[in-house]
Amino acid sequence: MEEKQNQNFSDLLIEQKKLLQVKIACANRLTRIKEDLRKLEINISNTCVEQFGQHDYIEERESGMYGERFYICSRCNFMR
Repeated sequence: MEEKQNQNFSDLLIEQKKLLQVKIACANRLTRIKEDLRKLEINISNTCVEQFGQHDYIEERESGMYGERFYICSRCNFMR
């Protein structure tokens, strides 16, 4: 009986280790995707300026009583 409990405990530890490895791999992949997306957004912003000479900013305001103003390009969504 005790041997079966030890085996069950070992199986649980092995499963935990496998899931932690998957978690780390997913986190690393997500980090790479975020970095690639950031680079792409910079490239889009730079291309917008190259194509049109400047960004076409429009004023936006956050909803709510004290919403802040911000400016966003209508073509590439670059925020200043």
